[in-house]
Amino acid sequence: MKREGQVARRAYILLPKNAEDFQMARHILPDVFRRMNHLADIYIITEDPVRDWESLSQTLEMVAEHLLSFGFVRVQLRPVHPVDHSTASGLRNAYIAMSAMARPFYEEALSHQVASRWTLLPVLRADSSRDLGAALDLASFLKQRMILPSYSLKRGLPRASWSGRIDTAKERIILEEGGRILESLFRNDLLDDLIFWALSSGGGFSLEPCAGIILDFERRGARRCPKSPWYDIWEWERVLSYPDDLEQCLLCWDGIPDSTLDEMTLNGRRSEAGRVSLQLGVFAMTRGDFRVAEAHLQRASDLLPEGADKGEDLLYLGMLRLAQGEIEEAHQILSKARCLLGDTPSVLYHLGRCEFLWKDYIAASELFRDALGKGLQKEARDDLLIQLAICHLNLEEYDDAREVLEEIEKETPVVLFYKAMAVLGQGHIQRALGLFLHALERGPDGEDLSSVLFYIGYCHKELGNFAEACEWLERATEADSRNYEAWNLLGYCRFRLGLHHESIGAFFKALEIKPRSALDMANIASNLRDLGDRENSIRWYRRALALDPTLGFALENLKKLEAQNGAS
Repeated sequence: MKREGQVARRAYILLPKNAEDFQMARHILPDVFRRMNHLADIYIITEDPVRDWESLSQTLEMVAEHLLSFGFVRVQLRPVHPVDHSTASGLRNAYIAMSAMARPFYEEALSHQVASRWTLLPVLRADSSRDLGAALDLASFLKQRMILPSYSLKRGLPRASWSGRIDTAKERIILEEGGRILESLFRNDLLDDLIFWALSSGGGFSLEPCAGIILDFERRGARRCPKSPWYDIWEWERVLSYPDDLEQCLLCWDGIPDSTLDEMTLNGRRSEAGRVSLQLGVFAMTRGDFRVAEAHLQRASDLLPEGADKGEDLLYLGMLRLAQGEIEEAHQILSKARCLLGDTPSVLYHLGRCEFLWKDYIAASELFRDALGKGLQKEARDDLLIQLAICHLNLEEYDDAREVLEEIEKETPVVLFYKAMAVLGQGHIQRALGLFLHALERGPDGEDLSSVLFYIGYCHKELGNFAEACEWLERATEADSRNYEAWNLLGYCRFRLGLHHESIGAFFKALEIKPRSALDMANIASNLRDLGDRENSIRWYRRALALDPTLGFALENLKKLEAQNGAS
């Protein structure tokens, strides 16, 4: 997918040490700003704002010109730089000058009684406790001028050096490793995107690849993110049309909760981190990546406080366990979700699925009906109705099954199949046959196809049409060679037609699937008896009865054969 005409939400501008190298920026940056979102973040990264003041001030002037040219644009300017005692005085003067540049926009905001279109949000970097002290002193100076900073601290810096002096309810702490400030900024911006996505009322799974651009005037390169390829700085527009690497984006998204957990904890945002993990877990479930989904959902369970969000997380974790076939654990997790969420339709439905898989059809049907009464979402309603109908079928409540299935508007192959099963249970074989044929016309797949073909054959058998039954049953075994019921019934129908060798072949196929099936052994014996092979017939009857002594017809036939052998 190409990003034709794509705008950037964020720009990361790395200023060069040499002011002469910045001349190319005067040609590039105005065009870059015109390709940015009307609500944009612009990071201006420098190792020494005082030394690089000429480049920094020119960049700010270009931003101001952009704002004056486009009255609907807003910009959050984020100067990013280290702070130490030697630069403290120069930095104060630099921010006084920056505030002066912003004055026209502050006056504009006051006259219209709106927020300023120019917002200054510095990121102050500190590698040591001493540097942090200087940064905090500068921060006090900035906050007196309504400039709110964030702090990029070297990972491992003692908490005692800033505890009580940074208001994490308003000021952000970023943890930086090995001087990799760009990676740290990018990671935290991605986290902000994920939080907005996770908390947005729009919901859904509309995550988009990052729309940013990195401009490094020192190395004269441009790229989209720290993991994408570099382009020559003059080819920066190619960055915005670079094909989306969604697999790489997924790796970044899925890695964010772990890589930012310390920062989220320091900033008092663990519950937000939990919400992000929850939504990423659900996102992974939708694409079938259960391993990643489980990691996210388990993390969310640890981070979220007791309440509705945690209940939602447990609901999805229970659904995941169901998908993995772990019914007992799923039931335990869903029961915990029920304590937090109450009898919501989703919780009741999935608890019903547990009972359904345990074949407790009475308990399952009660939970399904409770879920329906609570107003289950339409997406899950049809599935629930089908499972409720199956419960009634297994309980031989055929009228109830038909009534439930009539509530489903779409006549899918599955719905038609179970309607036919209900009609068949009521003893209306010819009508059931018509419904099974209708289901076949709708094009069932896989095992469903084999089941439909089997029951068409079954109806013909019940109607005494053994030849037609054989044709349909053969098609059922072609659709699924492991369909035991089809092989077994095919053997019976061939037996009724006197096709004993073919019947034996079908029963042998059934035995390949169920090697200890006494009934199929006895049926082979009956075919051998009718073929006149008394000895082998006796042997197969004995094998069958050794496994199941209750097979009355096998015992009776064995006694007759043994008597005939004795008489001869």
